[in-house]
Amino acid sequence: MTTENTNGNPITNWYKQLSKGKKIALWTIASLLLIGLLSDEQTKNTDNKREIDSDSKTVETTSVPIKLADVEYIKYFKAKSDSIKLFKMYDQIPLYYKYGTQLLSLIQEINKIDSLYKVKQIKEVNIIFEKLVDKASKATTDYLKYGEPDKDFIYINSACKTALGTYLNDPDYEIVKDKYWMIQTKKGYDYKMQIRAKNKFGALILKEMIFQLEFNSGDKMYYVTGIKE
Repeated sequence: MTTENTNGNPITNWYKQLSKGKKIALWTIASLLLIGLLSDEQTKNTDNKREIDSDSKTVETTSVPIKLADVEYIKYFKAKSDSIKLFKMYDQIPLYYKYGTQLLSLIQEINKIDSLYKVKQIKEVNIIFEKLVDKASKATTDYLKYGEPDKDFIYINSACKTALGTYLNDPDYEIVKDKYWMIQTKKGYDYKMQIRAKNKFGALILKEMIFQLEFNSGDKMYYVTGIKE
């Protein structure tokens, strides 16, 4: 009889229990977020380890979480799950990557404790866990579509300036205001800039430009697909 190894990677051990759809969702999430999380987790684990000198050998030990009552696990995971929120930069731009990373971190924590104490056999904990997987899957889908701009809009502004160079009659235009309005659309974002430039008659005017942006998940850059005035 073959027994499942519960001492390995919790995600690997748990993987076979998932439906096909959730397998795809989890591996998509992991491919985007796991590298950064493992790096953070390694740093945290280093702080939790001690070196013990015994018979001229150094032994590393990692603290094991204590077993709690079922009701305590339910309260603990519910509180952590409820604390994970989708925040918006400048109250306009959802931070999908950060949100998905926090969700995956809690998924990993539940898997780790489950490998020791089978906490997912607790009905309420398993419900919390399933909801976390669904939320993380959606966060990943949204991130792949919309991305997450840098806080200074360096790359977005660069893409807009490149597009303006071919759109305007005046190559010596001046940007008067930016980073004040960005709204999500079905395909990406609409982003506004106020500029001062010469029109086709040579008159210097102030106008507001709307750039239609789409995110490329391959190079994690935004590209202008259209301009409106």
